[in-house]
Amino acid sequence: MPPKLFVKTGIFPSPEVRASFFQNTNQDRSESCIAVNPADNNNLIGASKLFSDPKKYKFTVAAVFSTNGGYTWQNSAPLQLLPGWEGLSDPAIAFDKAGNAYLFTEPLNFNYATDPDHNPNLGADIITTHMVIYKSTNKGASWNAPVVIDVNDNNVSSFDKLWLAIDQNNSNIYTTWGYGNMQFARSVNGGTSWKGVGNQSINNSISSGSAPEINVSTNGHIHIVSHSQTTNHIRYLRSKNGGESFEQEKQIAVGLKDIDSGITGSGFKHYPNAAFRVLTLATACSVPNQNKIAVAWADYRENVTRIYYTLSNDDGDTWPANAGIPLLPAFSTNEKFHDFHPQIIAAGNGTIGCAFYRYYESSALIDVMFTVSFDGGQSFWFPESINSHSWNPAINAPWSHGDPNRTFIGDYFGLDADNENFHVLWTNTKDGVQELYYNSIRTTMYDPPHILDGIYAEVFGGIASDGGGFIIVGGKIIKVPPRSPFVDILHAMTAFDAAQNIGSVSAIRFQKSMLETISNIAKKANKQIG
Repeated sequence: MPPKLFVKTGIFPSPEVRASFFQNTNQDRSESCIAVNPADNNNLIGASKLFSDPKKYKFTVAAVFSTNGGYTWQNSAPLQLLPGWEGLSDPAIAFDKAGNAYLFTEPLNFNYATDPDHNPNLGADIITTHMVIYKSTNKGASWNAPVVIDVNDNNVSSFDKLWLAIDQNNSNIYTTWGYGNMQFARSVNGGTSWKGVGNQSINNSISSGSAPEINVSTNGHIHIVSHSQTTNHIRYLRSKNGGESFEQEKQIAVGLKDIDSGITGSGFKHYPNAAFRVLTLATACSVPNQNKIAVAWADYRENVTRIYYTLSNDDGDTWPANAGIPLLPAFSTNEKFHDFHPQIIAAGNGTIGCAFYRYYESSALIDVMFTVSFDGGQSFWFPESINSHSWNPAINAPWSHGDPNRTFIGDYFGLDADNENFHVLWTNTKDGVQELYYNSIRTTMYDPPHILDGIYAEVFGGIASDGGGFIIVGGKIIKVPPRSPFVDILHAMTAFDAAQNIGSVSAIRFQKSMLETISNIAKKANKQIG
């Protein structure tokens, strides 16, 4: 590893990478998700809606995958539709610890008045028929036939807005869904069979919340957050026994103001100078090995949308009594903007990342923003845009449920993390349709001072103690004999690193002196390398 004295902390996004490639202008993508393989961090899988008729709001779900850390992407084989299914919606993806991927989604049928098989008795243009899960054992290249988790026998509209999580201790799979009638299902055998809470039916409601998100903490506890439109709180459920039972539901962040309460008008809300639909959904994460649960949402209490959050420091036992606090400090700007659709996740090292969209009223464009917390959610850094150019949500926008006055960019987008890095899969229209783009985001970077003249050393075989071993210089392994100047460099680096932890004036002078010493030794070392 690089010497920690030259490791810089911050937000370091990769250049954006196009992850999907349309065949015709009907093939918009939206509502994306992404997951990174814990058994192989170079393996990433994403999924999204894939439109076939954007003006009629007709679509299915399609997946993409990468085996080289997101540098390039390929299309997965199409997901199999069983007889009677016309499409798929609302994808969510997760991996188990062995590297098997699971794609949770909802088959549906379309019921538009212009369709030959239109049924006016159903009263809806889209009918979700099932909840199903697909499994991939080859890193997302193809998917097994779907396993049905539940059937929407009564054609209820609450069969919607799903999510899943997998316990990395035992690979148990947990799913939840619902819009006003929340349900839960779990599998302990790799998705082969499913059951509900305890001995209850999967059809039993566990809450009246909507659009739930589910997470599993390091200790195996299950956490579900949800928010119902126009209410002033987040609902929180926890199971400490793998879904055998859930504790009594809590209301947290009481006093929030959601988008539906803040923006006037009927139907799906939208911002000034925009037509895309927007609403408040809850997102959450557990922080590995820290007993912390962070929850974020889009809040309208400032008469613009800002990201607010709340944090439990005891695994959900207690929550702050306030209505949440701003994720970011207020700052002045001449341009009115709205932050919305937050996605929050914690890396394995405990760093918390939050990605969100930022809409500017004057330009009617969107940026994809990212911020990070290095102190367990006590504070977040000033956010940075991870896209190269702001994107226009009006370009070739699908019509939400066939309404030309309400368009659709998705109600969420993809964010996941490995042990140190974050991965974002989001929507961009610079190619003429809504396409998927990807960024990886590092939060540390090796940044040596120029005075070292590009020398990068890694310690092997106890070189710091007795001079015996090897170092890497410019990518080449070089044997270091005793009393080599490289030993002096390592000792000087150690002294400099110790001085960095002291804030006195004398320590700062010592640091400068050590840097001059390192520089002089480095020049001699360069001559020896030749």
